Amino acid sequence: MTSIKGSVANKYYRQYVPMMVEMAFYDAVAVSGLYLFHSFVFRSLLRGNTVRHIAVFFLAAIITAAVVEYAAAHLQHAWNYLPSMPTVAGIGLLPLLQLAVTGVASIFAAERLSSHKAA
Repeated sequence: MTSIKGSVANKYYRQYVPMMVEMAFYDAVAVSGLYLFHSFVFRSLLRGNTVRHIAVFFLAAIITAAVVEYAAAHLQHAWNYLPSMPTVAGIGLLPLLQLAVTGVASIFAAERLSSHKAA
């Protein structure tokens, strides 16, 4: 016999996990799109990234995240931030930084994994 608490938790996870997988997919598409845009601007798809390249990518990711978060939270009212969430201009600080940080980490990981240099 399933407890009420267990069935509520199971229902929660059945909704939460698919939503998180969907959001992770959107983030991967966003990071890929930002990197392709960045590569087009610097004409350096397969070349090493400089500090300037990474800084421009980071700034573009922050701007993209700010626009998406502002539109979703304030224009579409898709969600609200809890009082415990630190905000910058009404946008959650962690969601604002997440796309840029994971994007830069992805660039470094991809560069490291594809490098033919000796370690």
